[in-house]
Amino acid sequence: MSYIDKKYNINSKHENESWLKSPKSFLNNLIRTPINWESFGPDDNKLHRATLTLEIDGSIIIGRGDAKTKKDAEKISYLDACYQIESKGLISNVQKYSSTIKKQSSSQLQSGKEVDPKKYVIEYCAIFDHVPIYNLNSIGPDHDLWWEAVVELPKDIVGRGRAKTKKEAELLAAEDFKKKAEEYQALHGKIPSLSEKNNMSEDIAKDFIKFYCKYFKFKNPEFSCKGIGPGHSMKWEASLIVDDHIIGTGKRSNKRDAQTSAYLDAAIALRKDSPDLWEKFENDRSKTKDASTPKPAPYISVQMSNQTYKTLNNLVSELQQAKMFQRKDKDIIANKGEKVEKNNLDQTDNKKGSINQEQLNSILDTESERLFKVYQDYLKSTNTEKLRSNRSRLPISDYTNPILDAIESNPVTVVVGSTGCGKTTQLPQLIFEKEIIKHQGARCNIIVTQPRRIAAISVAQRVAYERSERLGLSVGYQVRFESVMPASAGSILYCTTGVFLRRMHEEKNGKDVLEGVTHIVVDEVHERDMNADFLLVILKRILHERRRNKLPPIKLILMSATIDTGIFAEYFGDFFSNGRCPVVRVPGKTYPVQQYFIDDFVLKLRDFYKPPQLDYDETSKYVDREKKFQPRKLPPTKFVSSKGTVQGKKYLTMDIDSDEIDSHSSEIDDNDTSSIGGFIERKHSDEQIDAEIPYHLISLVIAHIVHTTEEGAILVFLPGWEEIMALNRLLTTSPYPLGIDFSDQSRFRIHMLHSSLPSLSQQEVFEPLPNPKMRKIILATNIAETSITIQDVVHVIDSGKVKEKRYDPSKRMTNLVTTWISQSNSRQRSGRAGRVREGEYYVMMSRARYQNLEGYSTPEMLRSDLQEICLHIKALDLPASIGDVLAQAIQPPDHASVSAALENLKSLQALDSAEELTPLGKVLATLPMEPGLGKMVLLGAIFQCLDPILTIAACISSKSPFLSPPQAKDRADEIKVHWAQGLSSDHFAILNAYKAWYELQSSGNYHEANKFCTDNFLNRTGLQTIEQVKIQLLNLLERAGVVPKHYPQRDYGEPRGLALGPPEYNLNSNCLPLLRSLICAGVYPNISLKTSKKTYQTRHESITFIHPASVNYKGRAAKLARNYRVGNGIIGSESDESLFAPIGTLYAYSTKIKKSGKQIYLRSTTRIDPLSVILFGGETKQNDSLLLTIDEWLTFCGNGKIIESMNKLKLLLENCLAQVYERLDTNVNNSNNSAFVQNNKLNLAGKLDEDDEKDKAKLVRGIVEILDKLEHDSVDKTRY
Repeated sequence: MSYIDKKYNINSKHENESWLKSPKSFLNNLIRTPINWESFGPDDNKLHRATLTLEIDGSIIIGRGDAKTKKDAEKISYLDACYQIESKGLISNVQKYSSTIKKQSSSQLQSGKEVDPKKYVIEYCAIFDHVPIYNLNSIGPDHDLWWEAVVELPKDIVGRGRAKTKKEAELLAAEDFKKKAEEYQALHGKIPSLSEKNNMSEDIAKDFIKFYCKYFKFKNPEFSCKGIGPGHSMKWEASLIVDDHIIGTGKRSNKRDAQTSAYLDAAIALRKDSPDLWEKFENDRSKTKDASTPKPAPYISVQMSNQTYKTLNNLVSELQQAKMFQRKDKDIIANKGEKVEKNNLDQTDNKKGSINQEQLNSILDTESERLFKVYQDYLKSTNTEKLRSNRSRLPISDYTNPILDAIESNPVTVVVGSTGCGKTTQLPQLIFEKEIIKHQGARCNIIVTQPRRIAAISVAQRVAYERSERLGLSVGYQVRFESVMPASAGSILYCTTGVFLRRMHEEKNGKDVLEGVTHIVVDEVHERDMNADFLLVILKRILHERRRNKLPPIKLILMSATIDTGIFAEYFGDFFSNGRCPVVRVPGKTYPVQQYFIDDFVLKLRDFYKPPQLDYDETSKYVDREKKFQPRKLPPTKFVSSKGTVQGKKYLTMDIDSDEIDSHSSEIDDNDTSSIGGFIERKHSDEQIDAEIPYHLISLVIAHIVHTTEEGAILVFLPGWEEIMALNRLLTTSPYPLGIDFSDQSRFRIHMLHSSLPSLSQQEVFEPLPNPKMRKIILATNIAETSITIQDVVHVIDSGKVKEKRYDPSKRMTNLVTTWISQSNSRQRSGRAGRVREGEYYVMMSRARYQNLEGYSTPEMLRSDLQEICLHIKALDLPASIGDVLAQAIQPPDHASVSAALENLKSLQALDSAEELTPLGKVLATLPMEPGLGKMVLLGAIFQCLDPILTIAACISSKSPFLSPPQAKDRADEIKVHWAQGLSSDHFAILNAYKAWYELQSSGNYHEANKFCTDNFLNRTGLQTIEQVKIQLLNLLERAGVVPKHYPQRDYGEPRGLALGPPEYNLNSNCLPLLRSLICAGVYPNISLKTSKKTYQTRHESITFIHPASVNYKGRAAKLARNYRVGNGIIGSESDESLFAPIGTLYAYSTKIKKSGKQIYLRSTTRIDPLSVILFGGETKQNDSLLLTIDEWLTFCGNGKIIESMNKLKLLLENCLAQVYERLDTNVNNSNNSAFVQNNKLNLAGKLDEDDEKDKAKLVRGIVEILDKLEHDSVDKTRY
């Protein structure tokens, strides 16, 4: 970028200018047309040119940037524009314009919401029971296409906008509408207040429809979406469906906006038709809003001794003089640029010596001939005759030609294959073999994504076996931490979806990350996991870009096991004139499966065996509840849309009066329900009932099958690991079900399938039994539903339950709940029973319950925290905002979820205010872990306390190993408090217990280690999981270059003690105040403030409570803490009251959960000091000499000098970390570090130079010393 400095004669006077530090953010409000891209030069040394155009006060500015990467070219173009603006003396004009925009965006509508033109239009039109419709028309030729958008309120106001994109045209039309609406108000008087109860917005409409469905016990609303119109003129039409009836429609330029319009259409019509229901909804929403709006947090006093302050002040003074902390942001960027430029030159030099295209073609031709010969030998060999015969009998073989013809003729193809048709194993082989026969095998490289690692591994092994070759030749797999890669020329690679997404991060220096890939197969798309849905967004963009840039096409094949594929065919419809991609259906080779519901088999069990287990209280209650289950439905009649009745469509309505509402009031009793976002949640008791598993009933059915049949494996579907272990214990301990001892290994083999188990142990389930008279029993989660196939399964028992993560963005809470499966899940599970012969399917629900199940499960993207996906999007450097990219998903997440994820990432300092990746964010994007945990373990390495932080991070990401059996709950609580050792921390309790167990376990004292678990109410499997996760986290840090892979204790077998990682990374592992601070950094913004003896305030709730399972729970813990202290001679006789922490004490917490009513509990808590939050929390702002505010929430007060020094230390720490992260990011990127690189020789990446390393070490030592002094400054910290 030095040529820009010379061109505009720029000198050091500009180094602190905001426009130089972030030119894109500075100019963002002025950009009205997209950047124009051009490319120059040969493929091995290509340059990209970015050209942007903007106008400021009549002056047209054209900024250009040339670079080897698009990202750098874009940045240079913005800098070029900024320098031109500076040379014209217009910088202040831009600042003035941006300030005006900022003030406008921060001003309030009468409803109290931010001024967003599109939202304003929605709310304004809703006052008149109208849904805004944007009419779009294209203007001009294809090479210079513009769009005109028109939005109007009938007969009154019309807004118009023209732009190069549909989105921009609609935004300009909304701005024009808003301006005219305000002018209309000025002339004709005020309109009804937007704050009155007839207001409507996107979020309110969604909440009202959800309220409506829950109130009348309808299933969740669903969408049917389709594209209308050809090519670039296509619009989306969305129909909102409740109980098989359309209740609202919407048409817009993109799917998400069309769905929003449909919600508004339905909500406005329903409000108009049923005002009493609307009033009930509004009253409930008002109560919820009042209860959940947090009050301002009280000030937190900051105190320290004179000696500690002197240490703090001296440290700040010394660091301010150090070279590292005098370096400006510009210098950091410049240094990084020099390294990147040098690396680019090195790569270019290397390419000069590489083979040319003619040589490459010769190599590929030779390899293609070899593959052809190998394939001919395979077809002729008698050794492979049986393998070929088995393959030919699979149903998909009869559809080879239609499938291959569709794939060859179309960019995207959907293949629907019923269970057992062979699509996962055979389709990639059919494609590969077709190319081999054409002597093009070496040019055919297929990637097949799988939702789970066990599927990727087992299928790859099966395919290699069918091809009579070992893994690593033409077939391989790649999963997290494990890979067997195939040849680079002519291959089939099975990988997990997450690993494939990581590959997308690899685009460096203009390189095509999919170079050589000819086919991408996305398997099990119907599961709708978040990675798969996001992958479809990325692949859709890639296909368009490759077509636009005239790159070799990649064929995309989507494979599904369900018949409902319309949503996928329509999603890729813009590649086809009819708006749908082709669908090829392959029937499965299945046998009839007899279904048995509780209505059927309980009577049979009682009549045949009269087992006492049926009379157990839990079993009889479960059976009675299912038999009595009756879904309540109201008869649908005519529903009038807000647009009027739509011809040819059925609409749903309720003629509701106040008497009818009162008759149902018990359904939404304020005392028994909790309400979030304006709609009623289910009662907690219902959630508990949904989580119940009838273990005794399931064990009886297993025993019944063994009694009445002689062969066939038994597959049992359970929601999670805990349930698997519980059923296993019931089967293998006396009294045995129907007297059958399932622990007898001469008769039975019990296998467990769960994603947390090692791959090798799960492979055993596919192996044949040593004796044909033995029976195989498989206890599995939904991992066995579609991802894998166990050939000998004949009998399936379904608990009817599944574990789902559900994220509430308004409360920042993620809960793992056990809930009922969908009808689609049930069909998949029952299909597992009919693979080899007629099968049986026993499901633990009544027929009535089954008929009331949701048709399909809620896609994971709509019920999950989106932080990791947001980082993925930014790491891919897509030319769109995070919100815009997610809006392109097949079913986009709502705005609240996206906003919550962005807010959390900004709090973690992974994103800046402009939603750009910070240096920390760039590193976190390379780590496949939750961003908060990623930040915690990075800091653990930097602050040299790696091992305990790895343990704590593993604890947070796993279930607590502490058990709390009902019959010994008090004793278990005492044990847990004992391991907290008076440190007021659940995290430390687990850390201390784990260390004691691991010392026994790692020394080979397994008997003692197991006895330790029993004596201390610890789950041995939970402790082993923590151990495994720790190793995985360390491997990730090594692969990212954060921690060296090679050090004497590992390479030469030198003793390393019990700690993971090099010794120099654990020098501060015993500093408890430092560990508290890094816990704060990892869970932030999950910080609570004690406001009374029982209550705690968080950022989003005024009143929460410590969970009773926590060592910090006030009632039990204070008493036990006193006993602990007395027993250890720490105090004499002292009242329990003195043990309570004072009001104003801060706690970090891992998660929030909500129980019955509206009580919210904080789980896994740790007391922290104010300095921990100041240093490792969010953005600080010093309001005056006595006050320091973090993220406009927590305010610290105290001595002005102390406050000022703390804030200075915070800024110095951020400066240091930014430089460390910059170097990590540079080294990681330049090393091509990826899950797809096999021999990563990266050593200690991110290493600072010698002087900087000394300055960093001084900072780390100083912070550790101050934190330690603060810990001892306080009189007594063992409080609860």
